[in-house]
Amino acid sequence: MKKELLHSLILSASECDTFELFCAECGGALPAHYDDEKNISALSMIWTFHKSPTFRTVRALSDLSQKRFSETYGISIRTVEDWESEKRKPTEYLLELLLADILD
Repeated sequence: MKKELLHSLILSASECDTFELFCAECGGALPAHYDDEKNISALSMIWTFHKSPTFRTVRALSDLSQKRFSETYGISIRTVEDWESEKRKPTEYLLELLLADILD
């Protein structure tokens, strides 16, 4: 998913009171190759991220362990641990890039 589209959807989520409203307003904005099941999954991930825009949320959405996330994205395990424990924080831009990759 393109970062611009993801960022736009995150902003839209912040303007909606419920997940159902968010789906109704943004479902058609997803890429054409997304089927109905993938649409709901992607919108659910974006909604979850919007509610808690942290690295912990992104990693949980990836369904990868810390070690596997580290290996997959070439990020040191120590950095992954520090981000998840919030000793350090990645930039919002990086979180959105990781989420965009997870959604593809």
